[in-house]
Amino acid sequence: MQCEGEVEDNAATNFKTQIDEGPTWWTPEPHSITRLDEGYVDPGELLHIPGLNGEQLLFEDDPTGGYGEERWGALIEDIRINGLKWAILIFKEMDGRVGIHEGNHRLRAAIAAGLTRVPVEIRYFGNSQRTGLIIDPMTGRPPGIVNAKDSST
Repeated sequence: MQCEGEVEDNAATNFKTQIDEGPTWWTPEPHSITRLDEGYVDPGELLHIPGLNGEQLLFEDDPTGGYGEERWGALIEDIRINGLKWAILIFKEMDGRVGIHEGNHRLRAAIAAGLTRVPVEIRYFGNSQRTGLIIDPMTGRPPGIVNAKDSST
C-alpha cells in the first residue's frame, strides 16, 4: 500500500490515507481492503451512519442503547476522563453499504461526554472508494459523493 501522507486543518486532524487499488484490470475480492482512512473527526458528523447490524436502532427507544443507566453513565465518565481508547470502525462494502462496524455505543457516549473529536478508521472494500468517500480527509466531514481522486492528497 502506498501512503498518501497526512492532512491537518481545523476540521480533520492527522488524517492518513492508504490506497491499494491494484492495476486497472484487477477486480478485487469483496473482502479486499482497497483504501484505509484514519484520523479524528467531529463525532456529530458520524451520527447519520447506521450500525452494520442495526445497532443504532437500540437508541430509538432507550437513550442508553440497552446498556442501562449505571453502565451507560460509567462509560460516559470513562470517556470523559480518558477519551476513546479505540477508533470508531466504519466499513464501506463493495456493494456500497456503509455502516459502523464497531463503536456505535462509544460514538454516542463520546458525544454525551462532550468530545469534539473522535478517532475513526474507515475501511473501503473492493474499491468501493471509487463511488464516493464516507469522510473527506480534507474537511473531516461527509462529502456526499466525492470522487476519491479529487479528495486524495
